[in-house]
Amino acid sequence: HQQEKLVALRNAVLNVAVGHAPEEDLRQLFLNFIDVCTETHIHLLSLMNGPEQWGRKHGVEFPTSWSMGGITQAIEHAFPDLRGKEQIYKVIWRDLYQRGLINTEGLGTTMTRQGILSRRTTELGSKLIDFLSEPAELSGALC
Repeated sequence: HQQEKLVALRNAVLNVAVGHAPEEDLRQLFLNFIDVCTETHIHLLSLMNGPEQWGRKHGVEFPTSWSMGGITQAIEHAFPDLRGKEQIYKVIWRDLYQRGLINTEGLGTTMTRQGILSRRTTELGSKLIDFLSEPAELSGALC
């Protein structure tokens, strides 16, 4: 269950090694986040850093038939195992918001398809995702 957190930590160390790490204060905040977060924190933050790009990378196609809906629709479509667990992922969403990693407080707003699939990460959230992602120069180079 902690495999994704281990991969994120590995990537963080690799980013430090290749010189792609943020300043010291952010590094400490980000490493602390890895320690206290759940895999669902990482999943939601990754998804919200660009839902359509995330979908292409993970083989998830968001329906073009969506005309109106909410962010929960995108979350449950991307992560079917979260269906019916709104109470859990709402707490995680609130935690991401309170940490300044996403820019939308609530999940209850109805919006267009474009709104549903809009990026929701803050600049800090995007930096965290970059820090937790494998450095581009090492992609495919490691086993």
